[in-house]
Amino acid sequence: MKVGNRRLVWWACLTAVGLLAMLVSVGMSWRQPPAPSLHDEFSNLLVADTLRHARLANPPPEIWQPFQSFHVLVNPSYASKYPLGPGALLALGWWLWGSPVAGIWLGAGLCATAVTWAAAGCFPRRWALFAGVLLALNPSVHHQWSLSYMNGWLTAACSALVAGGVLRLRKRFRWLDAVALGVGIGGLALTRPFEGLLFTVSSFGLLMYWWRHQSWGDKVRRAFHIVLYTGAPVAASLTLIVFHNLATTGQATRMPYQLHETLYGVAPLSIFQSERVPEMTQWSADVPPTVLAFHYGWSLDSYHQRNHLKGWCAAIAERLHVVSQFWGWSFCMVCIMMIVRWRSPYRPLAATVGLALLIGSFVPWYFSHYFAPSLVWLVILTTAGAYWLMKRLASDRFAFRLAICVILIMQAIFLSAELAIANSRPRSWADQRQELVEQLPRDGSRHLILVRYHSQHNVHDEWVYNGADLDNAPVVWARSWRPDLDAELLNRYRDRHVWLLELDERDQATLSPVPSGMN
Repeated sequence: MKVGNRRLVWWACLTAVGLLAMLVSVGMSWRQPPAPSLHDEFSNLLVADTLRHARLANPPPEIWQPFQSFHVLVNPSYASKYPLGPGALLALGWWLWGSPVAGIWLGAGLCATAVTWAAAGCFPRRWALFAGVLLALNPSVHHQWSLSYMNGWLTAACSALVAGGVLRLRKRFRWLDAVALGVGIGGLALTRPFEGLLFTVSSFGLLMYWWRHQSWGDKVRRAFHIVLYTGAPVAASLTLIVFHNLATTGQATRMPYQLHETLYGVAPLSIFQSERVPEMTQWSADVPPTVLAFHYGWSLDSYHQRNHLKGWCAAIAERLHVVSQFWGWSFCMVCIMMIVRWRSPYRPLAATVGLALLIGSFVPWYFSHYFAPSLVWLVILTTAGAYWLMKRLASDRFAFRLAICVILIMQAIFLSAELAIANSRPRSWADQRQELVEQLPRDGSRHLILVRYHSQHNVHDEWVYNGADLDNAPVVWARSWRPDLDAELLNRYRDRHVWLLELDERDQATLSPVPSGMN
């Protein structure tokens, strides 16, 4: 087969793996699209809606106190504290298909394609395709990422570009590989800056390890060529970050996340740091009780549980448990068998994964999307381990191929069960909230919903989140805890139907027209 035809077939296979992952992601939410329920999901959706309005940030509301919520800024701008990347993908899906869930589908396809391309940097292409299919059919990954607006698909795709570029550039220089590396680095800066920086530094450490037998002159020359071609996409990403910072915080070097932690954060971002005194203590009367309960309660408790030796060891075990559940216990065992092999060439990759988990244990809390940058190395280690194991157990070529088919068939069976569960999941408070957003304005009317919580309310079930345009949104959510602020809201939104949503001690919601005494 000619070289051009082989390349065409290869790119067709990459596209097929991406489409497979996308179809699985569509299947996870086709009958029952995910309703946002976690704080991070609402915050990412705010980024998406802000971008849909052709803005990087929104003007602050005149009455800002009732609109305070978790992971959201209301001053000096109304914006999410998170980077642009995840929200941009949701906005793209929103624009293409009319729903942000389509951004999740796109992310799944991009991630599987990028991981397959990266795996081809160290495997024959047929085994790289096997690696991509393992990811595309993984039920645990889809369960956690295809049903959530805080998924790690885009971050994992960007890290796969970095990994694929490094794996290829260790052997010879090609400008396309260097550009892919730069795009991946820039993408990580726009999705998860801290974990992305750690992954980038460790990846360049791997490159230096693989170049250890080269002369210093060769290393400098190769590094110069790489920097020359990675510079443009990285510079473009940094420029966008600067403009985003200026729009949200008013300072080029201050990220929205930093400002939010200065204003509200009590627990530090590392268990080895001391508690902080946030600026909200100066105006605590203007802070809703649920916001105070979150930062002085769950957030601070998470820090106290881990800021000692025993707690740190428990945090390490928790991280290992999260990753094992996320990727699958059997695949993780295959990785371990591959690593403990005598003179295993994949131990440097495993070391970078271990380093990411170790540094992640310093954070008081941990979720699967924190691990997204290291997913590509986990897929590669699993593929290498599966190959080594099957070579050991299979007696001939037929048995070897049969073992591969059995693995993929088992994946498909487990995935089918996960698809059935995902499309028959029970109705939650988040679904009830989403129904109100969709049903109330069906007749063209506009509404204001004042939310009043019970003192025992679960701070993780937050109803008060809004889109980018507070003045023109069909449904506006606001907190009700001070009569003077309620009066200001009723005057500000006097052209709307006003509702009072009350949650009792069991967090059961009751919606009723606003009492006349509140007017």
